[in-house]
Amino acid sequence: MTGMKYKNPISVIIPVYNEEDCIKDFLGNLLNTLKNNFEKYEVIAVNDGSSDKSVSIIKNFKEKNLKLVGFSQNQGQSAALYFGVRSSNENICVTLDSDGQNDPSDIKIIVETLKPDSAVIGIRKKRKDYAVRKLFSYTARKILNIAGGVKVHDPGCTLKAFYREDFLNIPFFNGMHRFIPYLLNINGIELIQIPVKHYPRLAGKSKYGLWSRTFRVLFDISGLFWLRKRSKPFYHYIQK
Repeated sequence: MTGMKYKNPISVIIPVYNEEDCIKDFLGNLLNTLKNNFEKYEVIAVNDGSSDKSVSIIKNFKEKNLKLVGFSQNQGQSAALYFGVRSSNENICVTLDSDGQNDPSDIKIIVETLKPDSAVIGIRKKRKDYAVRKLFSYTARKILNIAGGVKVHDPGCTLKAFYREDFLNIPFFNGMHRFIPYLLNINGIELIQIPVKHYPRLAGKSKYGLWSRTFRVLFDISGLFWLRKRSKPFYHYIQK
């Protein structure tokens, strides 16, 4: 099965914010991987108000399956991901970072694992980040799992696959990208978690501080806890 091209069409969404040092190599690798492994696909690059040469580099690709959308000003990773999914045309959506830390070769494994009423969440093995960042993410994950009511091994991993409609049914707010697995699960979506590869970023430095707004994040976590307690997914219904 791994030698055959994946038949279902997919949309790949990548947020891009000032990644001129990474985006050319990353996009080249991504497009080549998709061409070799998928029969039909689209890549949606969401420019999150970049002020460097990221946009011109993306436009130079002249790739028919590559669509560039975005904002004139920086709106944040949540808005970039949400707008990217809204702009997609396919039912299966995959998200990943544009800095080269996610491996595009994992996309096929991710979507082959996806099944109805589920989402696939990557678990970064041998994570290539600074020790302080990993420690902070570990602490945040413990708190998130309590608030979200489900054990997510790596909620900060951008590499995910889900159905477009399921994603658009979760609430959108600034910072929601940190809570995507939990929000999906609250709506009755099964979480399938599988290991994926992780590399040091190709160049430059991280533009999205995952937990940079600590007090806002803690406030959002309390909201997640409230939402989980007050939500009532329609697991059982009568069809006439």
